[in-house]
Amino acid sequence: VLKPSSEQQPTLEVPGRVLVLVAAFLGWMFAGWEMSLVPLAARSATIGMLQEDTAHADWLRSAQAAAKAKAAGAGQISPTQEDDIQRLNKAVGEWFAKYIAAFLFGAALGGLVFGWFGDWAGRARAMGVSILWYAGFTGLSYFVRSPFELSALRFVACMGIGGMWPAGVALVSEAWPDVSRPMLAGLIGTSANVGIALLGITVSAIGAQAVGYQLTPDSWRWMFLLGAAPALVGLFVLIFVPESPRWLARRNQKADQPVASPIAEVFRPPLLKLTISGIALGTIPLLGAWGAQKWMIPWAA
Repeated sequence: VLKPSSEQQPTLEVPGRVLVLVAAFLGWMFAGWEMSLVPLAARSATIGMLQEDTAHADWLRSAQAAAKAKAAGAGQISPTQEDDIQRLNKAVGEWFAKYIAAFLFGAALGGLVFGWFGDWAGRARAMGVSILWYAGFTGLSYFVRSPFELSALRFVACMGIGGMWPAGVALVSEAWPDVSRPMLAGLIGTSANVGIALLGITVSAIGAQAVGYQLTPDSWRWMFLLGAAPALVGLFVLIFVPESPRWLARRNQKADQPVASPIAEVFRPPLLKLTISGIALGTIPLLGAWGAQKWMIPWAA
């Protein structure tokens, strides 16, 4: 249901606006859920997949046994065992770096692809499809057989995470035109941290209650089924969430009416300095989170 706004632009009634805000919050909350999945599972998954390869099985098991003995202080370990531990940590670290790189490049590409899709097909549709995308391809990671396959699927799945952000923020800001866009973006951005915490609590609870579901090299695939759960939110968005009234109005504009400015404008004066400053500032949390903080989880073991 639409009503005129103070600027004579169509907007949603309050129930529709609230529904949009809740859907965007849930969509980005589960994006945070997906972001923390691989850092939690990376070490166990990498070791588990390498163990399935007979070329790695013997030294990996030796390295794991030596690491447990070293941690427990159960006597001295041999130089060969120490080398195996270092080899194990190196393999885990190299593959984890590739998982993170796949995530970041996939999210960057997804932002471009789903951003374009949102302009063409609608904000709500782009948000719903992006959630189904990241949930579906994360669920398919249950079947991977090698770290390379996991990296490839993370790239594809994280296109949906990258697409959820522009679609969600555009939809909310256009449904709530009288509210500060930075405040709305900040509110939605907060939800990712809720999702990160929620996944950690869920995995811990499952491991404590269900026999055989502790996160180990022999039991980790079930975590990727948790990553498929947000598909229900994606279906909900596609069925129930109303489309941006401003997008609908622009779609119905006549061909001779003004259209949006090209993206190249932000890379030309007078906006160029602001664009470069924004990119530089945005780089700081990316380096802090994905270049440093995410490493603490797989290395804690």
